[in-house]
Amino acid sequence: MFVIFRNGAARGDHPIAANSSIDPVSAYMPRLEIRHAVYAAKDGSGEVDVTSKLTGLVRDSQLSVAANNELVGHDPASDHVKELRVDFTLDGKPGHATIPENNVLVLPEKTNLGQSPLWETRVADNGSTFVKLWSDGEVNLQTAGGSALHASAENVPAPQEVTGGWNSVFRPTGAHLHRWILTS
Repeated sequence: MFVIFRNGAARGDHPIAANSSIDPVSAYMPRLEIRHAVYAAKDGSGEVDVTSKLTGLVRDSQLSVAANNELVGHDPASDHVKELRVDFTLDGKPGHATIPENNVLVLPEKTNLGQSPLWETRVADNGSTFVKLWSDGEVNLQTAGGSALHASAENVPAPQEVTGGWNSVFRPTGAHLHRWILTS
């Protein structure tokens, strides 16, 4: 058993119960769509269209498939080196992958470790509780003081990948983030 002892909240009517209409599986699931795929000899001596086969193998917007003759049930170019070529979109952004014969294609290539929060509660400086939603949906909270809180959001933009350098600046009086600076 693991127990944490902490001081009670100095102010604020903190939440004690919550329910949400946000589906954690679909909230941040990237949308993978196979546009065109062929298993082909590198020298052009033969190929097989595997677009529908790969589309049928996509599960929860993820694909993992071996690039080999078993994919098509026969060898489309005997004694020739082959590869799997796939044109796809991930969250509407076009992509292309080429995988040598007898290797495994995994899409998307990167996965997040852990789940991003779907929503979070905070206590404002004036002591009132508020909710930040990071996905479309509704959240209902019950506070220790008996208040019922409701928050909803529509058309929340998809998370954006940040590339390049960045710096975080924290307030000198504590660990609160003061500024986040993107550098190019």
